[in-house]
Amino acid sequence: MKRWVVLFVIVIFLAGCTNEEEIEKEKREKYDNAINQVVTLENKRLQHEKELSVQDVLLRENLGVAVYSDGHYIELYYNIDSQDWPRTEKTYERYAKNKYRLASEEELKKEKNQKYFEVTSYSERVPIK
Repeated sequence: MKRWVVLFVIVIFLAGCTNEEEIEKEKREKYDNAINQVVTLENKRLQHEKELSVQDVLLRENLGVAVYSDGHYIELYYNIDSQDWPRTEKTYERYAKNKYRLASEEELKKEKNQKYFEVTSYSERVPIK
């Protein structure tokens, strides 16, 4: 009887782990295009401001990403070089369906916008603030 209980607990634990992995995969797929768009926009911004050369780009796998309120805001965390401290944080806001723009500091500080940052919908390599 004890074997069955132990086996049951193990099966439930493994099923829970698989389910969490599937949920994370679904979230990644859901926000994949939006995150890629924001990374592209940030690369263009940095190149335009001469912080990166045209051949240099930030790679998604080297960035921290946080998606808030079902994609309303996407925040990027990165260091351009090892001397870049504190790390850079840039926030993009969705202003139309599937379209993002760099959020202004004034807009981010408004109280009405703070509610959007209460729920993290998805994250990748997010540093501790």
